[in-house]
Amino acid sequence: MYKNISKKEWLMIFALETLFLCFFIYLGVYFLNSNFVFKAFHVVGDAILIKTPQNHHILIDGGIKNDVILEKLNKEKTYFNQEVDALVVTHTDYDHINGAYSVLKHFPVKQIFLPINQSNKQVYIDFLSEAQKKNVPVYYLNNTQDLKLKNIYFETLNPNKIEKKDNNSSIVFKIKTQNKTIFTGGDIEKSIEKELLMSDVSLKSDLLKISHHGSKTSSIEDFLLATLPTYSITSAGAENPYKHPYKEVVDRINNIGIQNKITKEKGDISFIINPKGDILFTSQK
Repeated sequence: MYKNISKKEWLMIFALETLFLCFFIYLGVYFLNSNFVFKAFHVVGDAILIKTPQNHHILIDGGIKNDVILEKLNKEKTYFNQEVDALVVTHTDYDHINGAYSVLKHFPVKQIFLPINQSNKQVYIDFLSEAQKKNVPVYYLNNTQDLKLKNIYFETLNPNKIEKKDNNSSIVFKIKTQNKTIFTGGDIEKSIEKELLMSDVSLKSDLLKISHHGSKTSSIEDFLLATLPTYSITSAGAENPYKHPYKEVVDRINNIGIQNKITKEKGDISFIINPKGDILFTSQK
């Protein structure tokens, strides 16, 4: 078949075959990987990466250390997808927005979601300035604005008003995908948990991101019983100065029978949900 073919023609055939191979590998990654991944990085603060079955990336918060989140995201990048499709900053505490600002500076970001509370913190001002400089659209969320990002549904439960405390202004999502529900609430405290309990919204979830890193300010028993997940994630870096999570909160979670995974113990924590709704837990230090 390949008789009397010149070296130049051989190189062209090789290049075309390589191109087709790469193309089909891309199709395989894009279409055959039908899992949803919810990954909590081991950082001081919160940094959660969502990977959709279509290989899109949604980052919720970025932790406090710029170099840590950049290093972790660089390990997650694929050859065909270098973008953050949506960057959500739940509120303006440094251990949530600082790393997110660094991500905005170093990665292409398609859109940004912030809570309705404004802030006079310099990092918040710099963050908005960087978004404007890069022409990244910024959307301010309250509990009347649900999202659908890359076939993943985000029901927004908070904030419902301007709050005095940054923590209570946190964006709260119920994320629905692959017939499962994930609850993630930034740093909301007891008062917001009680408000949600009094609302007509079902809080039942399969996976719960424990609010405020397992602080004693959050995770009241009634709220845990209302969400009643199979699994929970507590994002608490080994170097956090507040010694999160608090033992009384961890005990409360365990006593209810929730399988609680803590980043300072497990490292980066991933929950993988397949199309059947099966949940697989993995971790990496």
